[in-house]
Amino acid sequence: MKQRDINFKVKNYMFKDQYKNDGCPTLYFEFNKHEYYGLVSVKINESEYEGVPIALVKGVEERAYQVYLETVGGESIKEIKQEGYATQISKSEALLKFLLAEDGHETKVGDLLKQFEECENGCLLVDSSLL
Repeated sequence: MKQRDINFKVKNYMFKDQYKNDGCPTLYFEFNKHEYYGLVSVKINESEYEGVPIALVKGVEERAYQVYLETVGGESIKEIKQEGYATQISKSEALLKFLLAEDGHETKVGDLLKQFEECENGCLLVDSSLL
């Protein structure tokens, strides 16, 4: 398979059936403008989806800040936002960052993929200085 054969576009669901067929997607947010780096996943539940594009589902970004606050740290969501806003990234970009993380070099790729897919509303990567 060549790179040109891979679709790296983030899906923009317009109809509920498209969303259901792909399963409830997970969105990925990168906190790279902050004191401590974090890559967070936020699972969207079917009940939250109302036929609008997934990027417009209310509260998803706030949940990303909440996950970052609980797993990486910070005083409040307001303080985290003052440091810089989170950037939503595609699943393929999040997966690439996850696979290339230093701690994953001795783990089987299949195990890493399983960890990545199972992470819902959690932190995939965290700044190594916090470990």
